[in-house]
Amino acid sequence: MKIKIKLALGIGLLFVLILILAGTGLGYIHTLSNASENILEANYNSLEYSKEMLTLLDENDNQAIAIQKIEERIKKERGNITEIGEKELVDNLTQHFETFKQNPSDITIRSSIRKDVYGILTLNMNAIVRKKCFCKNHFR
Repeated sequence: MKIKIKLALGIGLLFVLILILAGTGLGYIHTLSNASENILEANYNSLEYSKEMLTLLDENDNQAIAIQKIEERIKKERGNITEIGEKELVDNLTQHFETFKQNPSDITIRSSIRKDVYGILTLNMNAIVRKKCFCKNHFR
């Protein structure tokens, strides 16, 4: 084989390898982008559940329906735990809510529920800010 053919084959092989690496890199970036989007969506869902629980906790019109809806939101939140420490907050919320169902007029237990919900809100808001800053700084 002539040197010209050997050079052409070598350069062609390197070009193919570069294309394979570029395609693999793009695939990983796409996967990472989808994963981070799903994580942020899960944090946002926790914020929505918490906001709805606080609104329902203040509802005085139909206490039985409000209690039922809060219980549904707690179940949704339990299935949407994404952050370290969130499980403990949801466990505390569940315990306080069970006590609240026995005595809905108890102001101290209502305050404990609020504290738990605000803890979940704060944890998820901080996580969204932290993850957004991480993505902004690392994927420019």
